[in-house]
Amino acid sequence: MFSLFNLIFSIFAMTLNTIFEITLDSIEYGPLYVIAMLIPGLVVSVRRLQDVGKSGWMLLIVFIPNWNKMANSFGGNRQYLR
Repeated sequence: MFSLFNLIFSIFAMTLNTIFEITLDSIEYGPLYVIAMLIPGLVVSVRRLQDVGKSGWMLLIVFIPNWNKMANSFGGNRQYLR
């Protein structure tokens, strides 16, 4: 249900931005909606992981393949990350 609401409202917000050019003090509704839904989206993801018997920390496993790229972008050439 959360995903359905998220999809419908994001389409509505993008329609307001592109077709009608309605903004809130030059802040578009699309990025504002994404920022507002970041925490509730994470909460729903953690809850679904706990429903199937996994820890909520499993959500962080997404960052493992990109760890080397993120670490090199901050500190340059690090031998121990290769």
